[in-house]
Amino acid sequence: MPQTNGVAERSVSTLKEGSGCGIVQSGYSTKWWPDAGEHFCFSKNVALVDGDSSYNRRHGRGHFRASAYR
Repeated sequence: MPQTNGVAERSVSTLKEGSGCGIVQSGYSTKWWPDAGEHFCFSKNVALVDGDSSYNRRHGRGHFRASAYR
């Protein structure tokens, strides 16, 4: 839909920029690009913004706790 094309383009751009920063800061080669993208998306979803996270708004179970998934 042309009305939402800008939103989709900006989301893709944010993912590419975040993944690229992760690659550069880690010092790894670009073969790690898929893992850097996955890490960026996960980190963005569990990050607290104004006291809440996307994870909590989606699942309604509080903030993400890594120990619950070990």
